[in-house]
Amino acid sequence: MKKKLHAVLFDLDETLFSTSDFTRLARFNAVQAMVDLGLDIPVQTLFDELQEVVSEFSSNYNYHYNKLLLRFPEKYFTSLNKTALITTAIIAYHDTKYKYLTPFPDAVNFIEKMHKKNAYLGVVTAGLTIKQFEKLLRLDLYKYFDPHIYVSEEIGVSKPNVKLFEMSCMGMNIDPKFTMYVGDNPTMDIDPCNKLGMTTVLIKKGGKYLKVKGETKADYECEDFSELYKIVDQEFDLVVKS
Repeated sequence: MKKKLHAVLFDLDETLFSTSDFTRLARFNAVQAMVDLGLDIPVQTLFDELQEVVSEFSSNYNYHYNKLLLRFPEKYFTSLNKTALITTAIIAYHDTKYKYLTPFPDAVNFIEKMHKKNAYLGVVTAGLTIKQFEKLLRLDLYKYFDPHIYVSEEIGVSKPNVKLFEMSCMGMNIDPKFTMYVGDNPTMDIDPCNKLGMTTVLIKKGGKYLKVKGETKADYECEDFSELYKIVDQEFDLVVKS
């Protein structure tokens, strides 16, 4: 007998697109732009130092490039304007967004198929509200999830607190027991959703959490979304929007 499925909710970063691949490229392009403007420091040295800054101050910190320049002696900036260096880095980072921020093709295919079935779809993500909405809009995925987009900053609760997922289900008027959550992080996505009795899916696409072990196991582990679609099609009775 097939299990009832009322909704499918998704994590965003590393689940619907490769955050790690994109950010590495964007940061490298940012420091390359600094060198192109005349900064006489090897690109790899700048990149490694920038990665350290991000690690220390978090990815959501607004002054990565300011902190980066503070780590080098003033002799490198005698004939350069630091504001211009920071600005060109920011421009290069955002230009990379325009060109290279793309979703996983198999994720888009899965979402489109579920959307055509008139399924309830949503996103539950941790991060800054504006940044997460920007990603969804740039990835051209916003149209599939609006208005069911729940961001930790906006909700006031973050992962791995089960309240974030519980409040998201309440916002959609769905029972967690008949809801599937798809994520890539065992501790931040799978463990809290298992506590709520949700059906959990761990997407293993080679992201930065591939070797992380959670306290619980996901109901399903999939290498890609085509595998997940077969599971949904064969094992679940999808309750669609009327």
